Amino acid sequence: MKRHLFTLLILSLFQNIGQSASVTNAVPKKAGITIHSLRNVSSPTNAPASPPPITIGPSTDTNRLTRLRFRQPLRDAPTNAPPPIDPAVKARENEATRLNRVGDLHYQSGKFTEAIKDFQRAIQLCPDWSHSWFNLGLAHLAEGHSSDAIQALEQSAKLKPEDPAPYKNLGVLYTDLGRTNEALSACLQVTRLQSDDAGAWYNLGRAHEHFGRSTEALTDYQEAVRLKPEHASAWCNLGGIYLQIDQPFEAIAALRKAIEIKPDSIEALNNLCIAYASSGQKDRARLIWRRLEKLDPARAKKLSSYLN
Repeated sequence: MKRHLFTLLILSLFQNIGQSASVTNAVPKKAGITIHSLRNVSSPTNAPASPPPITIGPSTDTNRLTRLRFRQPLRDAPTNAPPPIDPAVKARENEATRLNRVGDLHYQSGKFTEAIKDFQRAIQLCPDWSHSWFNLGLAHLAEGHSSDAIQALEQSAKLKPEDPAPYKNLGVLYTDLGRTNEALSACLQVTRLQSDDAGAWYNLGRAHEHFGRSTEALTDYQEAVRLKPEHASAWCNLGGIYLQIDQPFEAIAALRKAIEIKPDSIEALNNLCIAYASSGQKDRARLIWRRLEKLDPARAKKLSSYLN
């Protein structure tokens, strides 16, 4: 069956890449400036009342981490399982396999309610198939049924704990719901199962950052870009963390790398503009601001007063 990788962002022991020395004499950030990283939401957050803070994110590129960022392909029946001896068991497994395939067709065509019914029927026939529970979780997720999705994905993970896919989705869902311990536990489990997966470290970094753990997030994003140097979103978030801990020159290096990979990244341009201004490089900040203005005039307008 065709595998479908959904490229948020989003959400991947620890090996730091080299950091340049921190700068202690950086120009303080203006009041009301809020630094955010790429986030796993479907639409921008509502701007607060005037004066609005300057926010970075959520990302608009297709690689951002979203609830659906770490979807794995819908699973078919195991191909390496020994054939059942009992003809009745064989018949049930064949029917469950058929239902998973029909559910996949419904899922891919956007008929999520029908897909849910197909996967539920498959589970009734073969309740110990982890892939059916996983498929059901994705279908519930697509319908916005967070609680049902979590229940199905947790059952999938319970039946096949060595599979990182359920934990990836659970980590993002738990993060969205503010369930700190569960989110971090799920994200950490993915890095244990796939320590060489940059996306797993990126996801863990998002979770750490979401819950205010900047030091851990910094390490996670560093590992993500070490494993995948072309991971633009990880570079952007790494730059955002450096800004949060008042290291604008380190932020500039990371954000320039993000823009080198993805020149039209609004979040990276916005962050870089703030980083240049925070380090006293107002001329360079204005140059970046002009690029941002062409891509997102509204975002640039919020930054304009910061450059004066």
